Amino acid sequence: MPSYEVKSTGFSGVAFALCKNKEEVATFKMNLKGHMVLAFKDEQEYLFKRKSMFNSKYTIESASGQELIRLMPSFDWNKLSYSYDIAYEDKPDILLVLTGMFCANYYMALSGGAVTATV
Repeated sequence: MPSYEVKSTGFSGVAFALCKNKEEVATFKMNLKGHMVLAFKDEQEYLFKRKSMFNSKYTIESASGQELIRLMPSFDWNKLSYSYDIAYEDKPDILLVLTGMFCANYYMALSGGAVTATV
């Protein structure tokens, strides 16, 4: 079974590499607009965005701007962790969904929220 690891790259803490069995398969970096640009080795690029400053809904869009995935975290006070409602039109690659969850956790950590999650 493959193992995945997310590694921080650079000094700024806004760029990461996703490695599968220690081989880099994707990178994600925050751009000047505060979005994460997800770039996979198959040359597919996606944009991870927070829908608004006032809620915790996130989207992953294709390079052409089509919304592919919506992630809606909710905090479970009994477990003291986040759970995600995930919506999509066409079934996405699971790695893209998991990368989106990492990005959502990263955004919530930046804003002072908890960083644990369950699916």
